Amino acid sequence: MREHCRKLLHFFAGFGAFDVFSTPVLAPLVVPTEIFFHSDAEFSTRVKIFNTVSFMAAAKKPAEIFTKTLLNRRARYEYEILETHEAGIALKGTEVKSIRLGKASLDESFAMIRSEEITLENMQITPYEHGTTENHEPKRSRKLLLHKAEIRKLKYKISDKGLALIPLKLYFTAKGKVKIEIGLARGKKLYDKREAIKKRDNEREMRRER
Repeated sequence: MREHCRKLLHFFAGFGAFDVFSTPVLAPLVVPTEIFFHSDAEFSTRVKIFNTVSFMAAAKKPAEIFTKTLLNRRARYEYEILETHEAGIALKGTEVKSIRLGKASLDESFAMIRSEEITLENMQITPYEHGTTENHEPKRSRKLLLHKAEIRKLKYKISDKGLALIPLKLYFTAKGKVKIEIGLARGKKLYDKREAIKKRDNEREMRRER
């Protein structure tokens, strides 16, 4: 009997769901999930009941496309990147959700060091459309997470050499954590920018020829 019940459960699982009511379209759907044996002759089963319309709508709902990496596309055009550093970033839950949906921009953003703390300024993160009254401010100051020794070194280089800290990209790790890559950068002169454009155009032409 146990083997028979297992086959029965396997059959229904393969079918997906079955209707125990007479109306074929609007009736609830009953999906068996587990069988419990009380004796050789008695058993019970655990089921889940779904509304037919919502069940079908969920099945047809397309999967959301999430953004894994956000790039600052103008950074390497505007600046010469001398070195890069990876940092964590303190974000609110609604900010993470908006970033996953691609509703954020690193354009015009920059990092600042105050005392022994580094923050990301002017990064645009659109408020989450399903957020509550506790939704975030789009361009609030956001703390970056670096070791204090690393912050001190960056502070010295910025003050001594007149450099800037520019966000290059923001991305999700394999474990779902948000990281940001910042570059210690020197602003390019007009000639340097023209050379960067020329180099970029030449690379595009070479890719097309391939």
